[in-house]
Amino acid sequence: MNTERTTIKNGLFVSIAELGRRGFTLIELLVVIAILGTLAAVVILNVTKYIGAGSTEAMLTERSNVQTAVAAYLYDNPAVTIFPATRVSPANPGILSPYFINSLNCTYNIPAGGTVLNGTNCGGTSPAVVSPVKKIQPVLDVSPVTDSSVR
Repeated sequence: MNTERTTIKNGLFVSIAELGRRGFTLIELLVVIAILGTLAAVVILNVTKYIGAGSTEAMLTERSNVQTAVAAYLYDNPAVTIFPATRVSPANPGILSPYFINSLNCTYNIPAGGTVLNGTNCGGTSPAVVSPVKKIQPVLDVSPVTDSSVR
């Protein structure tokens, strides 16, 4: 014979012991908190690594764009044999301003010769220096097409 006391709740027989249990035990809560803390630590470490890599890539891309602007300036001004020393910044792009589509985020020093140095005032990241631009004269091939080359 069952000696457990029962009662009726919503038309069902329920033991008195089940009525008293309405929440989680302390052990269950601590286990869940420990699991969530471990997951959060792993996620935060990985996300910060990618955020840092993204800002470095943005600076490399922008410095490459400044180097391209220097090359375009030298191409448009054939009388200039050596690029003059200059400094370009978000507030003052200087002689390179017509060659930028977007605004700058960093300040760049460009010594005579046209080598773009590391950007400053853009988050403290300092990737390697971009190689200098060599003045390249365009080569136009205007030789006529012969019948033997076209088949």
